[in-house]
Amino acid sequence: SSAYDDLSDGINTTFYTVPADAKRFVARVTMSESPDLDLRVGIDANGDGIAQEDEQIAISATATALESVDIMSPAAGSYWVTIQNWAASAEGAEDAYTLATAIVDGEFGDNLTAEADTAIAALTPFDIRFKWSLADGAYGDMYFGAVDLGTSADEATTQDASTQPAGNLGLIAVDVMRGMDDVTLEGNADPYMQRGDTVDYSVTLLNNMTPGDRTHTITATIPDGMSLDESSVTGDAVVSGNDITWTVAQESLFGAEPYYISRTNIDDASCVLPNFGQPNSGYIDLAAFNIFPNTEITGDGVDAVFGFPANFLGTLYNSIHVTDDGIITFGAVGGTPWINQLTPNTDAPNNLVAPFWRDMELIPSDTAGVTVASAGASYTIVEFDDMYHYRAATDPDATDVVDFQVVFFNDTGNFAFAYDNVSHAYGDALGVTVGWENASGTSGGADIYSPTYYDGAEQAQVGSVQTIQSGLIICYDLTQVDTSAKVFNFSTQIKDDFTGGATNVVLTNTTDDVNAPAVVDDTGVEIQVEGPPTAMIVGSSPVVEKGNVQLDGSVSYDPNGDELSYTWIQLSGVPVSFSADSATINFLAPDVKEDQTMAFQLSVDDGNGNSDTAVTSVVIRNNKVSGGGTFGWLLLLISPLLLLRRKKV
Repeated sequence: SSAYDDLSDGINTTFYTVPADAKRFVARVTMSESPDLDLRVGIDANGDGIAQEDEQIAISATATALESVDIMSPAAGSYWVTIQNWAASAEGAEDAYTLATAIVDGEFGDNLTAEADTAIAALTPFDIRFKWSLADGAYGDMYFGAVDLGTSADEATTQDASTQPAGNLGLIAVDVMRGMDDVTLEGNADPYMQRGDTVDYSVTLLNNMTPGDRTHTITATIPDGMSLDESSVTGDAVVSGNDITWTVAQESLFGAEPYYISRTNIDDASCVLPNFGQPNSGYIDLAAFNIFPNTEITGDGVDAVFGFPANFLGTLYNSIHVTDDGIITFGAVGGTPWINQLTPNTDAPNNLVAPFWRDMELIPSDTAGVTVASAGASYTIVEFDDMYHYRAATDPDATDVVDFQVVFFNDTGNFAFAYDNVSHAYGDALGVTVGWENASGTSGGADIYSPTYYDGAEQAQVGSVQTIQSGLIICYDLTQVDTSAKVFNFSTQIKDDFTGGATNVVLTNTTDDVNAPAVVDDTGVEIQVEGPPTAMIVGSSPVVEKGNVQLDGSVSYDPNGDELSYTWIQLSGVPVSFSADSATINFLAPDVKEDQTMAFQLSVDDGNGNSDTAVTSVVIRNNKVSGGGTFGWLLLLISPLLLLRRKKV
């Protein structure tokens, strides 16, 4: 229970030097074999190199192992970080973990920039756009930075950070995790290919999850050793010479959510309700199943919570809020629900379905009011019977009345509206909304909308309430955001006259919000087209008999950089001994009665079915002399010397 009583028992300590003017110190556990680690950070104030409780300045001790501490504008000093194995994976276990740390110093970096308008009026909200360039970043890498926000970019003129113009508005932490490459190239090539082989390529472009729209310009350059099959190119591409170029405009899917697409039984016969044994799949009269209106919800401006499940936008809620104004919300109603809105609208109420949103009043009876029922977990039904506008209590001409219901298909997230016993008098003049809206009021749709007569809203009318008639069903199908990648294909063929070696497609990608083009790494293999090596022999000739002979084998060209094997054979001449399986051979020149020529052949093999040979000749000189040769003359020169010596004696 104590992290400091014994620093050698279940505790690891590491030290870090934080310089003056640093902006951040981050310590984070990113992986752990232990189910529960605790992380503490402190400053070694007394310089003894021992973590002590009175030096602790931060702690992260949740019920998990992935703890994190992030200290903004840290004081300079020697910092210690302890990791405590609070709950080991097993009794007495030693658990591995990964501790990532980052120190953001006070030096300006060139890999992070911030952009905003140069002139901003007081009290006006504004956006700041951050851009980063992480040339060496790999998928999953984390980067930590900081941006000073101030009233001026001037250097600090005082020690008081709160008055420094370059940072007197605050320090913004910026964390970047390197995501997946948005453009990748793959091919079905083998490491070694033959002339005439076909290689199929695919270019994958991920969807745009950044906050802004962007346009990609993707170019595949075909190397000289390949030819392009233009008929294989898919997508809206332009082929020019050796280049294939795709220009793709992408809308931002940042924050995109599932949505609904509506259809009616008038134009789509498959828009039906579950019949539960009834003769048709139309309006479900719950009274026919002996389920009658709930008497607990009555009056005007009221709502009630019912503990029935409902799947809306892919989220299964355990309860629903039903109002007298013909809307069902998934959470507190709020706002002014008696005034129908054009959906979506950020004003409350939000997170709702509106089968018939109008200022109404619930006057329950045996046949009127709200009925809620479910069929197992798969269906939830909310039925409104004999629903009149609030004005009907004082205006005998306001005879507009409607029965309507919502059926939630909880297994799929779809829902449907159905209508019965419909009668319109004032119609659109009373206002109505038929549609749906998400929790933030930023996404939704209205199939019918007209503002209520006392709202004063200026939104244009959508459709007409007159289209709602008995027997109408409106089906809403949950539609997920299409985040699937785009894939472009093309095929190449290795040319018959290619001499061999590496031949690879190069893909570049440029976006309109990032100026520098990026070369996309081929995630497939690097293609090598096999070509034979060119063998060559270097050696001295002629050689006098009994002299040493050395022949060096090598290659002047190998297109693939293969590991080569060398084999020698003697083709002619007096047989000699040498090591045949090496690049260099050595042997002694044999005795010969007269000059003789010997021939040798070198074979070089790349191990992939390609080889080459070279032949060389070595002349062996005979060094024996006969008759009036050199030794005869020497004898004649020596004899007079011997005679003179005798006379002198």
